Amino acid sequence: EEGASEVVSHSVWQMLGLISAGVACAMLEAMRMKLGRGKEERFLCQCQNVVSMCFAWCLFFTSDWFLSHYLFSANPEGMIKHVVLALFVTTCALALIFVLDKIADMPETSGEVDRVVRSIVMSLGIL
Repeated sequence: EEGASEVVSHSVWQMLGLISAGVACAMLEAMRMKLGRGKEERFLCQCQNVVSMCFAWCLFFTSDWFLSHYLFSANPEGMIKHVVLALFVTTCALALIFVLDKIADMPETSGEVDRVVRSIVMSLGIL
């Protein structure tokens, strides 16, 4: 875990880079699911879990860096900051789940898209 000075010192580009890495993980997993499954079903299931966790952790730490840098730079390790972080991440996850659910409910989406959306929703569920 980073110390207080390291959490506050992350730049906007580092935050964007981290969230981009998380979104890239989710997109790569979506492409893998869209292109089909291989023989190693168990291995691919574990890969999906790893990629989902990478996406979730990238979202969490980007939120942590953002809040520490912009709202809690004076006290980045305080209890209030951790409560706000938990509420912020939960709100973001619920909003994304709501949007993805609406996408999955659209009649234009195929079963493959629904599987990809379900996978992303499951990764957001751990937040």
